Amino acid sequence: MANEQSGSVDLSQKRDFFGHPRGLSTLFFTEFWERFSYYGMRALLVLFMTAEAVGSNPGLGFDVGRATAIYGLYTFFVYVLSLPGGWIADNLWGQRKAVFVGGCIIAAGHFSMAVPTTTFFFIGLALIVIGTGLLKPNVSSMVGDLYPEGGASRDAGFSIFYMGINFGAILGPLLCGLLGEGYSWHMGFSLAGIGMVAGLITYKIGGKFLGQAGKLKTGDNPETIKKRSRKFYGGLSLIAAGIVLFGFLMSSGAIGLTLKGLAGILGVSVILIITLFFAVLILGKKWTIPILAVTAAVFFVTLPTLNIGDFQAAAQQESASELTQMIEKKRIAQSEAEQVIGSDIETLGNLQGDEIGEFVNGLTDAQVLSLLNMNEADIESLATEKLYIQALQYAIAAAFIFFILVCIIRLLIPNVTVSEENQKLMVIFWLFILAALFWAGFEQAGSSLNLFTKDLVDRTFGPSGFLANWGSILVTVILAIPLFYIVNRIAKRKNLWSVAKWVVGVAVVGVLALLFWILNNIGMGWTTPASTLQLINPTFIVILAPVFGWMWTWLAARNANPSIPVKFGLGLLGLAAGFFVLSWGAANASAANPVSVTWLIVTYFLHTCGELALSPVGLSSMTKLAPKNRVSQMMGIWFVAAALGNLFAGLVAGQLETLAPSALFWSVAMIVGGGGVVALLASPFVKKLMGDVK
Repeated sequence: MANEQSGSVDLSQKRDFFGHPRGLSTLFFTEFWERFSYYGMRALLVLFMTAEAVGSNPGLGFDVGRATAIYGLYTFFVYVLSLPGGWIADNLWGQRKAVFVGGCIIAAGHFSMAVPTTTFFFIGLALIVIGTGLLKPNVSSMVGDLYPEGGASRDAGFSIFYMGINFGAILGPLLCGLLGEGYSWHMGFSLAGIGMVAGLITYKIGGKFLGQAGKLKTGDNPETIKKRSRKFYGGLSLIAAGIVLFGFLMSSGAIGLTLKGLAGILGVSVILIITLFFAVLILGKKWTIPILAVTAAVFFVTLPTLNIGDFQAAAQQESASELTQMIEKKRIAQSEAEQVIGSDIETLGNLQGDEIGEFVNGLTDAQVLSLLNMNEADIESLATEKLYIQALQYAIAAAFIFFILVCIIRLLIPNVTVSEENQKLMVIFWLFILAALFWAGFEQAGSSLNLFTKDLVDRTFGPSGFLANWGSILVTVILAIPLFYIVNRIAKRKNLWSVAKWVVGVAVVGVLALLFWILNNIGMGWTTPASTLQLINPTFIVILAPVFGWMWTWLAARNANPSIPVKFGLGLLGLAAGFFVLSWGAANASAANPVSVTWLIVTYFLHTCGELALSPVGLSSMTKLAPKNRVSQMMGIWFVAAALGNLFAGLVAGQLETLAPSALFWSVAMIVGGGGVVALLASPFVKKLMGDVK
């Protein structure tokens, strides 16, 4: 429905994008390309860091523990910086400017990673973190602004928008994986950057369809905003300088802390901060002193009881693991050299053309392991770090449990009245715990599952005589007939925007061309890059999301829709089931006898079922349960849960250095499954605390 404004049509009000405002198309494709770039790069990240630093497609040569710690820190800050990113948009720039600036920074980050140096790699990661913090929360807010009337049309608009996220998450790993893992890592990172540039172009061209959505609406005068901006930029400069200084001191060895140690301290510190935050809201400020006292007491009591010798043994094993990986890479390279030129081991150094490679490959296995005797000081430092982190973990766990027990006791004592608001805050805290646990397992996809796929999954498809001849053409044509029929029907619709018609047509042609290319490759025999299999989960989401939506509606009509706590429990059990399956499949897997990709597909199917049970209700439950004056804070808590889960996912994946994949996946399954059982057992009690919230 068009309105006339100054003799021209207000395009932002035209609802001819499948019955929705044209502005939805702008945000749909902006987010599509941003997610393309994010998931495309994420699929490559750990594989690039752990790839050998020599060869035709060199990586960084990091050990698994270091690589997954970096991955955890990166994904942690991606979610945490959504909080200041939202504040900047609300108070300084408006969502529209924040999205554009964030997209520019993301693109710069991807192109920085395309430069083949370690320095530019880390600069690129930092830029992507900052840019995503600005873009991610604000592009979603703008979707809501397109529907001031709210209601079912707004929900439908968000459903279409989230389809854009998943389509981007499918295409990103596929194309960036094929290019990055198959040809050059840095070309893969460049493609991710090109995707983000495509999103920015779409955003600027389609900006005229957004109307007032995303513009700054503070109600403050320009002078107040200028003063606020000056304070913000001043504080930001100090924080940036502090981070750079800390990074320099850490990298130079002045601060004796490893990346894994930093990630561990950061994780438990966030748990303590969140515990104190909820303690202030539920119990009052006076309870921060007892909680901090418990933390300090347990830390100083535990510290003398820990045996440094145990941690030295762990540090020794960790150091040995890195050198063991060097030995294994040496053996693989030797084998490849002998197969290619039929020569002996001594030719390997010439093949690699790398001084370090020549040195290591000139040593025997025993000589390499003897290098452990040369880093006793490093082992002592690492052991001390592990000891203090262990004591800190015990202390914060004690404070965490103490807070939970105090809340339970207050609920059980008859003469103590707990307000309805505080009861709902207790529920939010409980859901925060479950969500963090879920994401800690689910986000193994980009780390341990990715490494397992690369090393122990048979990714060979074909060859097939049928597909190699006419089969690939025949299958493509059969699928093209109904698809082009749909395109033709859409093209004939008179109430549909012409751009929408072109988008559907181009998308169908692109999908068919890609399908033909894949089928043709399978016909000739094709080894799929490990990173491309990251598209399995978003593909299942696209397929199963309507099924789950229908199922919840069907159950609700029969008054049998599970409560929010039950859905969280079911989500955790679905995730645990996936890890049980993969642990079973990995038990007998080896490089010489890899497991079928079917194990991975079943695992991702179960993980997706868990995600669809928990994730969609997560954010909505925060808004339903939060006090009216704390809705934004509770939405921030949901992002922190995802951030914390991602951080611990990286730390857990690092255990692949010393644990077999089957043992790691079994441990994750047991912990997550235990959490799911507890969630289900506690659900009647938690549901009672929720009051009238459904």
